[in-house]
Amino acid sequence: MYGTVLVCTQNLAISGANQVLLNILNGGFFEGVVVVLSPSDGPLRGTFEAAGAAVRIGVLQDALSQLRDVRLAICNTVMTAPQVIELARRRVPHMWILHEWWPKGILAKELAARNITFMTEDTVNEALTVCHRCICVCNAQTEIYDIKCPKSVVFVGVPDSSNADKFQMSRPQEQCVTTFLCMGIVCPRKNQHTTVRLFKKFAGDRKDVRLIVVGARYIRDFEIEYIDKVKAEIADDPRIELHDVTSDPASYYQQADVLLFNSVNEVTPLVLPEAMLHGLPVITTNIAGIPEMLKHQEHGFVLDPEDDEGFVSAMQKVADNPQFRAKLGNAGRKHAKAHFTLDAMVDNYAKVARELAPIVVLLDMDGTVVDWDSGFRQAWANRSVIDRTKSYAMEDCVPAEFREEAKQVMMSPGFFRHLPAFPNAIKEVIKMEQAGFQIWFCTSPLLGHPTCCQEKLEWIQEHFGEEYVKRVILCQDKTTVRGDILVDDKPTITGLHNPTWQQCIFDAPYNQAQTDLPRMSEWSDWETPLKKVLERSGMKRIPSFRENDLKKYADGLRDFSADLKAMGMYLSDYANWRQGSTKGAKGEPRALLRQVQDAYMQEAMLSSEEPDDIFCFRQDYRSWRKGRAKGCKPDSSSMTLC
Repeated sequence: MYGTVLVCTQNLAISGANQVLLNILNGGFFEGVVVVLSPSDGPLRGTFEAAGAAVRIGVLQDALSQLRDVRLAICNTVMTAPQVIELARRRVPHMWILHEWWPKGILAKELAARNITFMTEDTVNEALTVCHRCICVCNAQTEIYDIKCPKSVVFVGVPDSSNADKFQMSRPQEQCVTTFLCMGIVCPRKNQHTTVRLFKKFAGDRKDVRLIVVGARYIRDFEIEYIDKVKAEIADDPRIELHDVTSDPASYYQQADVLLFNSVNEVTPLVLPEAMLHGLPVITTNIAGIPEMLKHQEHGFVLDPEDDEGFVSAMQKVADNPQFRAKLGNAGRKHAKAHFTLDAMVDNYAKVARELAPIVVLLDMDGTVVDWDSGFRQAWANRSVIDRTKSYAMEDCVPAEFREEAKQVMMSPGFFRHLPAFPNAIKEVIKMEQAGFQIWFCTSPLLGHPTCCQEKLEWIQEHFGEEYVKRVILCQDKTTVRGDILVDDKPTITGLHNPTWQQCIFDAPYNQAQTDLPRMSEWSDWETPLKKVLERSGMKRIPSFRENDLKKYADGLRDFSADLKAMGMYLSDYANWRQGSTKGAKGEPRALLRQVQDAYMQEAMLSSEEPDDIFCFRQDYRSWRKGRAKGCKPDSSSMTLC
């Protein structure tokens, strides 16, 4: 596709949000020029450049003034709300990927905690109104934001491990020891100390189980303090290992039988599909988007974070029943392969991109949509033989003595107005438009003809309607017109520029020598040659022409709303709870949000990659969970910072 994709990111720090961008770019999302724009430099600059993107440090206004061919923009994280507003004002097609779980009220708190002054909660609300397409990473996330603009849900994806079967077969049995794995940065929101405590409660005196905790990072003070807390919970238990962060998670999945993930602050954690793709059943919490990622007791166990007995029981079931464990693992692998691979994620981002910035097809009129030869023969009335193999120009295909007469026929008023269409051309062009392509007619009027331009416009109006008249480009040099594909019968097209489009030649006797271009022989089969053009252009994500609607992405997926209710994930009266009343404290509508604010040992929703990480948890959380008013209102005495 021609043009530039501009990626606006919050920073170039190492983060899960930026990793999604890298996965999109590395997955062949766009085959043109990609520019990553960040307000500051960072360690991921080289990684983005290695992925083929150019990196610019600066502000959006300057970038747009210098990049005049931005075809599509991608804004990443809630912090890019100002860029969304500016792109909407300039009518640049864009999507906005939200990774955060920041409901109303919490958003303002998080901005204040970061000392953010360039945007407010009102900025985000405006962006949620004017954005061309808001992307959430799970269905539950759409419930916590007041999204008034068009929205889509694109689940996260991870690379498909082609040798997962090998990992399963080569996993050391170690005298039938069942190995539980806890993977993730060791920090309060990942809740590893609770994971260790529950494992020890389950394990008792058993010698046939072990726990591997991976993700200790000794960089920031709060991380070091929390690691010490996890170590104290382990208390030198020989069955529990604590490992540093790793660049080779597959080696740990190879050793494991079950993923134990008791996090209290997530949206759609990548570790879950990673584990499932390695054939591991998952025991996890039912917060945020996790219930949309796997089904309880089909791919593992999805439990309330406070359900200690549920976690202990789940560990016992998978440890004592290898057949059941294998059944869960196999089902999870199939589920993850179907919905959470990197390819699936990139395919669906590509679908959104094609909706916002469709593939532009330029259609020539005469000899392509319009059966010019048939109309000429009818007007010529057998005055002489016509050998169309001789030339693209009709006057060169009649005997020399008829050359001027042939020109007179073409130049006569009304000639272009009454030409017939090729068989099936009208309906197939409409189908092409319905398949997601943006259609423009690009035609060269016959110079010197007094009414050619007007007749071409009237022809389009008659056969396609008034709206298509607005999509007619009359020009002598088609290389000056931007597009992705040009369908044209002319064998050689040259001009001022190197064209942005790739030609698909429409079959005619005079262009048979042109053998290096994809060829459309008839309108009933336009899909195959257009796919060939896109393949030649390097496009990796070839669209499905008959199923272009992004909503089809959800086909085959479960209706998660019923599952959420069945699992107790109903909505709570968040406003009343924030005011300190007991109503809603037990979780009547929006219980989903109780995981967001004042959760026991839970972060204050700050990105772990930011230098000003602050983790907040409420000492009175258990009182609040019991429905008491105490602890419902935030106050300095009930908050601990670490």
